This record gives sequence, C-alpha cells and structure tokens, in this order.
Amino acid sequence: MYISKIANNFLIIIVFILSITSCTKQQDNILGSDTQSNICIYLDGSDLKYNTDIPIAGFQFNHNGCVTGVSGGDAASNNFTLSSSETAVLGFSFSGSTIPVGSGTLISLEGDISLDCMSQFVFSDSEGGAIDVEISDTPCTTLSLMTWNIENFPKSGLATIEHVSRIIKEYNPDIIALQEMPDDIDDESVTLLRNELPEYNIILGNSSFATLGFLYKENSLLEYVGYFNMVDEIDIDEINGLEVGYVFVRDPLGLHMKWHGEDIYIINNHFKCCGDNIIESGMLYECDEDEKRYIEASDCTSNCSSGDCFSTFDENYRRFLSSKVIQQQYSNTDMKVIFLGDLNDEITDEDEQNVFIDLLEDDSFTFADMGIAEGLSDYWSYPSYPSHIDHILLTSNLNNSFNQFQSHIYVPTIDLDFMNWEQYDFLVSDHRPVILNLAY
Repeated sequence: MYISKIANNFLIIIVFILSITSCTKQQDNILGSDTQSNICIYLDGSDLKYNTDIPIAGFQFNHNGCVTGVSGGDAASNNFTLSSSETAVLGFSFSGSTIPVGSGTLISLEGDISLDCMSQFVFSDSEGGAIDVEISDTPCTTLSLMTWNIENFPKSGLATIEHVSRIIKEYNPDIIALQEMPDDIDDESVTLLRNELPEYNIILGNSSFATLGFLYKENSLLEYVGYFNMVDEIDIDEINGLEVGYVFVRDPLGLHMKWHGEDIYIINNHFKCCGDNIIESGMLYECDEDEKRYIEASDCTSNCSSGDCFSTFDENYRRFLSSKVIQQQYSNTDMKVIFLGDLNDEITDEDEQNVFIDLLEDDSFTFADMGIAEGLSDYWSYPSYPSHIDHILLTSNLNNSFNQFQSHIYVPTIDLDFMNWEQYDFLVSDHRPVILNLAY
C-alpha cells in the first residue's frame, strides 16, 4: 500500500543523485536554457510509446488500478528496474543507464488499459531534472530539422569535420540544411563527413561558392522523394526588374520528402550578406579598390583612381526582394513548405527597414523563431555581432503542427563546450545552429 510513496521517494533520490553531475551545466540554466526537454508519450494498444530528444533516466506515473503488470520495451532493454502497484508504475536504473534519444516502446502494460486511467507522468533526465509529461492520444513523433551555416566548411580541416559530426550526432536531427559547403560532392571533406555520419544521405546545390546542402535520414515515417532548384521551379523570373537568380545570389535548394505519407518541402536559403540596415532600391556604383559606393557613376570614376567601377545593388534591397519572391510565390499555397537558412538579417527590425516585411505581414507565413529573435541575445544564432539572422519560416498550413506542445525551437549554445567563442569560431563556425522539432 506504500509503493506509491516509495516510488516517489525513489525518483526523488534518482533526481538528487543525477543532479550532482549537473553542476558544470549551470551556465545553461541561467535566465533560461538553450534546449527545451521534449518527451512525448502516447498509448498504442497496451504499449506505452515515446519520442524523446533527451536521454531518459527514470519515469513514474499514477493509475486508477487499471495496470496489473508492466514489462519489456526499451526500459527493460536498457536494464531499468520496473515495478507496479495498485496506484503507480515506476521505472529506473540502479546502474545509471538511460534510454537514449529516439522513439520506440517504453513499456508494455497489462490490465484494462485506457488513456484516461493514467495520470501524473514524471520523467527524469540524465542531469537530474524532473520533467512533467502529458500523455497524448496520437503518435507524437516529431520531425527534427536543423539549419546551420558551417562557415567555409571545413574551416579547420579534420578538427572541423570531427566537431561538426559530433554535434550532429548529439542532436540527431532528421534533416539538416547546411550553408557554406564545398561545391563538389566528391570533395574529400564531404567524403569524410559522410563516413562519420553513415546514417545520413547528402545533397549539394549548384553554387560555385558557399554551396547549400542537405543531410537527411529516412525512416518508416519519412521518405525521400527528390530535390530541386527553387529558382527553376517558381513562376517568377524577375522581381522589380532584377533577375531572381541575381537577387538570391545562391539558388535556394529544395528537398521534397513525404512525412506520414504527406508531401513536405524544405527549402534551404543563404541570402546576400552585409549592408548598412538601410534598404536602398536604386542602382549603386562601387569601386573595387576600396569598396566605397556612389550614387552616380561619375563620382565613382573620379574617386576610383587605381581601380574599376561596377554597378551593383544594395545588399539589404536584395534580401528584401528575396523575401518578396518567396511571399509572392508561396502565399496561400496548399503546399507544406519550410524555408530555413542563413537569411543574414533580423526579423525584429523596424518595419521601414525590415527586409522580411512582406512575409511578416502575410498570414500565410509564420517565423517559427520569432520568440528567439525577441528574446535574450545569449540564445541568438550569431552572437559575435550579436544578432539572430538564421531563421525558420513555415507556411501557415503547418501552424497546427507548430502549435502542438511537442513542437519547440531553440538555438543550442554548442560554443559553451569550447574554451571560448573564439575557439569555437576557429574550429567550427561563426554561427550556431537553429533546431526545430515539429510535431505531426
């Protein structure tokens, strides 16, 4: 009759012991965390199934007498001790083992099992945190997407490949949109990365500089269909008199997948960088000697004594037009589309200088990372400036998925695993990734 109290005390003890090891992680927990623990559970017949993006160190829940026995599943496979009483179920490991990131059957239950007969689910993570979880009535598998500018990959050779592959393995996304990759699929660095990540397939775009790429996995719910060049697929050839290819700099790379049997499109972007935060729509003239710009060609010629003048357009304006192309092409679309990448500008700028204004004012789109952009700079994707310039944009027909409690988006502060930002920048990249876990 006391097993429920004993179960609670066991989990408290487990959490206390595990919390001793978490001291080095305290910096992640000040004013928020770079990750959000996401454990989802649902009932499939008499099996309790799960999807988790963190290791599970223990769990318990109450019931109204419907559970008469508990066994098996990934809990048993990972040497968990399982026990049940008339009112509670408890699972944990005396040896400290955990159920790894992923999905599967947590345990199999015996009795007259229903969704309503179980309550108060509490899980423990490997660092001692207690996590309250609500049981779902539908499969809660999430689609995990990462966007990451891995600056001039591999900027520090083998060390970069080692760190990038380690980080990808740690977060284990289903699909990764990469920016600034080599342009040759047979490049030695690409081969080495593939060898480190054999579970992923790889696609590279057609840019001759700082190429776009995808890493993706397939499973029973996620099927590869094909890839495409967005510029070749859309109906727009020119925008405000400029060729779309010139506006984007690098043709956006699309990945067509089937998720739960439904078409979904992921489009990787890397917008034109730099600028002065002022959208100038007119043609400018730049001296290649000192990179100074002039409104009149004659002024450029007279001041560019040792170099050549050439015409160009403002970087902010080109990002503004790139956003406008996406808005015009995909507004009110029936397609489920996720745009992501290094968009090189902030979505929180004032309206008159916001290059994303057409997307922000169109209800057909949602910036999934708006909360990050409006939040603490500690968790932005480009902290050296600091700014948040790597974004994930959803078409509105994905809002229901995004608004489910299993969905979340965050910027992992992976640089904190290094001596300082400078070391991370030297060995890996000047950007952090952005990760979206999207519920079905």
